[in-house]
Amino acid sequence: MTRIPSAAPRFFQKVEKMDGCWKWNASKTDKGYGQISIGGRRGRPMQASRVSWVLHNGAIPEGLEVCHKCDNRECTNPDHLFLGTHLENMLDAASKGRITPKPGTRNGESNNASKLTEFQVFQIRARHARGDSQSRIARDTGVNRKVIYNVIYRKSWTHI
Repeated sequence: MTRIPSAAPRFFQKVEKMDGCWKWNASKTDKGYGQISIGGRRGRPMQASRVSWVLHNGAIPEGLEVCHKCDNRECTNPDHLFLGTHLENMLDAASKGRITPKPGTRNGESNNASKLTEFQVFQIRARHARGDSQSRIARDTGVNRKVIYNVIYRKSWTHI
């Protein structure tokens, strides 16, 4: 986070400020979110919306995500951004109809083979974020460690 302010000039060169959304005109993730490398040539990429938040509002508290009011993945306007937990971000997306299962698929609890509930998935991710080991979570949840790995790294339960 300490390197973000030094990236401000590069950040603003890549932003097209318009009425409403500020369009990101540079590198994007495979899901369409703007991204910028922080820390020089070997720096790590960060979502442009997160960088915008830090530049305009300060640090992002642990466990919170930068969410879009406008639902425009390219937008970096700080007035269009808000902080929320992953659950709040997913509920916001679902309420706006942005999360829909593929036709013919049954995700999550609606899949008869599911061993977990959505609540357990949120608990698993929260426990891992707090530092609990995958093995301990698996033992407490009564599933294989590979199931926990897939939940944590969004190989499964990707819709939440």
